[in-house]
Amino acid sequence: MRKCSGARFFFLVLAISTALAMIAVGALAKPVAERPEVGYLAPDFTLPTADGGTIVLSELKGKRVFLNFWATWCPPCRSEMPAIQSVWEGKDSDVAFIAVNIQEAKAKVAEFVEANGYTFPVALDGSARVASGYLVRAIPTSFVIGPDGVVTGKHIGVLTAKQLETLLEEARP
Repeated sequence: MRKCSGARFFFLVLAISTALAMIAVGALAKPVAERPEVGYLAPDFTLPTADGGTIVLSELKGKRVFLNFWATWCPPCRSEMPAIQSVWEGKDSDVAFIAVNIQEAKAKVAEFVEANGYTFPVALDGSARVASGYLVRAIPTSFVIGPDGVVTGKHIGVLTAKQLETLLEEARP
């Protein structure tokens, strides 16, 4: 067995310590890029709501956010709405919901929401600018954003209440 000299041992320990420090700093570093992907900051947006208000995503920092892209004509979207409503009704105070309707008229969306008794916030993305920015290619597509603004989950397709609750729980700090 070959012995390691004092200088070699010192540099070996220094190299390992430096590597571990770099790994630790990288693991603790907060994402700075906005990308609609898990581990990145969620792209900010401002949209009008079906009830005449405005939603600004960045104003919800500090809360977990459920962001769902949908349309009234979409059967899978329609089938997951009762689950979304159910979780919305039992949500914690640190959770915000935004159901982003894509490219439909305000009156049609408001009528659909009222007729079905949905009470969660509905935003209107008439030009599909936000959906495009979130790279939505199929609906329904949902994202969960942590209190720090980082995307923690993404789901394409119909969500059950249990799946939604699990995604929200995974975003808990």
